[in-house]
Amino acid sequence: MYGNYNFWSWLRYWHLDTADYVTMQMMDKGYHDYDYEKPDARTLAKMHAAKDDAELEARLMKMGFGRKPRKTDGELQKEVMDDLKRNVR
Repeated sequence: MYGNYNFWSWLRYWHLDTADYVTMQMMDKGYHDYDYEKPDARTLAKMHAAKDDAELEARLMKMGFGRKPRKTDGELQKEVMDDLKRNVR
């Protein structure tokens, strides 16, 4: 909230700013982003550029969404039965 720990931040926190002011700043910090900078045109263009299908699918797969080959009911049943046979011994 006060930046790097130096003499000025120490002086402001402990002596110049009141407890009410510090409390208000800390409550406000969760709502406001004081370090916000509006992105430049190059960054905006990169953010909104169309992605090809392979890149989009790769990103979705990382998040858990995507096309995965689905197993049939028989394959799932066989897999579970084999697993049970191995673990029962």
